Amino acid sequence: MKHSIRAILLSLLFSSIVTAQITLSYQTKAGDVYSTTLSMTQNIKQSMMGTDQIAENEQIISVDFKTNDSSDGLFTSDLLYKRVIINQNSPMGTTGFDSQTSGDDIPPALRGYASLVDKGYQISFDKTGSVKSVSGVETMITSMIDELELPTEAAKTRLKANLASQFNDETMLSQIQNGFIIYPKGKIDTGDTWMEDQSVTSPYPLSISTTYTLNDYDKDFAYISVSSTISTGENSNMSVEGAEIEFDLEGTQTGNIKVDRKTGFILESNLEQNTSGLMKVIAPQQMEIPMELKSIVSIKGAI
Repeated sequence: MKHSIRAILLSLLFSSIVTAQITLSYQTKAGDVYSTTLSMTQNIKQSMMGTDQIAENEQIISVDFKTNDSSDGLFTSDLLYKRVIINQNSPMGTTGFDSQTSGDDIPPALRGYASLVDKGYQISFDKTGSVKSVSGVETMITSMIDELELPTEAAKTRLKANLASQFNDETMLSQIQNGFIIYPKGKIDTGDTWMEDQSVTSPYPLSISTTYTLNDYDKDFAYISVSSTISTGENSNMSVEGAEIEFDLEGTQTGNIKVDRKTGFILESNLEQNTSGLMKVIAPQQMEIPMELKSIVSIKGAI
């Protein structure tokens, strides 16, 4: 009898261990709104002709994702910019603005950022968090330029060409993808890991290989740690204000993420990036500029 009770208890214990797993995925329906604020502070040190130059940048961008459709495991959402804060401090001077408090007192170089507010585009993504498409970026850029009231059509054309080379459906897909965790298919448990390779094109091309670890979970939340290696992407050449530039950078990223198990969206995220290497000016004059970059990136989300 004792052996039978022991066997039953062991069976129940084993059963509870086997079933103590979860599936993480995105779940949203038409009308749902996910609000998120991304904050990034960046410290950049460059050495030019033996002299160190230090710049500090801060960007805070608040965005709403409103789900329009949910069918066959694919979600479509309107992305709308709600608030933009930019602060820049460099050897060239200090400038900044807050779209909620600055009014019309916006530095000319930052008016493009200010014109983002109440504009947006559309995205589609699946349950794993893979962003499938981005559309409407060109329309958004046109609306931004019209709002800036530039003095001539030639000025509008030049600005539109410049913005379109940096911000288009492809580059924005890359940026939006980095705001989504791509979850593994199937069930996972505490201590399980999965990997994802991603690339970014702004502010410079980088490849990011990330290992995610499910540290813990309860009925409402999942807690995930992040460890990434960062290196220059294959196409690391850029044109910046007439100069041809190539980047040779590598680094690491570490941090922690808290996600809502019901929807899969990020509620809190804190990541630290440390990158160093060379910025090589190819033309009009060849020059190698050592760089060190430290970034703190945080996300606060609400559903």
